[in-house]
Amino acid sequence: MTQYVQINRHHLYDTIAKQMEQMILNETLKIGEKLPPEKILAEKFGVSRNILREALKTLKERGLIEVKTGDGVYVAKPETDILKDMVSRLMVFSNITIKDLFEFRLTLEVTACGLAAERAAEEEIKKLEDIVEMMKIHFDDVDKWAIEELDFHYTIAKATKNPLFYSFISPISSLLINAVFTKGRNKSDAKAAGIEGHIEIIEAIKSRDRKSAENAMIKHLERSRTVIIPES
Repeated sequence: MTQYVQINRHHLYDTIAKQMEQMILNETLKIGEKLPPEKILAEKFGVSRNILREALKTLKERGLIEVKTGDGVYVAKPETDILKDMVSRLMVFSNITIKDLFEFRLTLEVTACGLAAERAAEEEIKKLEDIVEMMKIHFDDVDKWAIEELDFHYTIAKATKNPLFYSFISPISSLLINAVFTKGRNKSDAKAAGIEGHIEIIEAIKSRDRKSAENAMIKHLERSRTVIIPES
């Protein structure tokens, strides 16, 4: 039976949130598990329902629980949108620029592409090829192009077989798309260069040559940066 520890009232909701987060991390509370009703949960921790609600609100903001209206509260697996929101806030409060994001992205994606050359499954390589074909089809549709652009880089991140690459590349790439990619990708020459860069990356991954894959990604991202941030 799950044990809930009553909390010193000087710490209240923050301490409850931390304890429940730890219970989720050590799988005392499992992903998909329904939490006890609010009244019972408050009694287990020895706090008011208002305090418990604040703790649950904190956990929801961290992506650790999901509230299903009319059903209850369930333990959830954090999604990359949580990290995306955090990076968005950091950009505002820490004066992080688009150029800063590009530099960080370059470090992540170059290494990811090298690992993908070593680890990508054949079906993942086939998916990259299919994405490029879809980019050609959606050459004049900026929104659909952006979706395929993101999917290309997400697929490489997943091909590393290291979930941390997808967890970080996904929100950063998404932020860049939302901020400036649409503007840059409206240029036909930039789109053509993007397709060319993706093809070069795929060929390098297919060759299973880590260094070639890394160089292909560097070339692609640097070319992309000059289109989107000309002053860099």
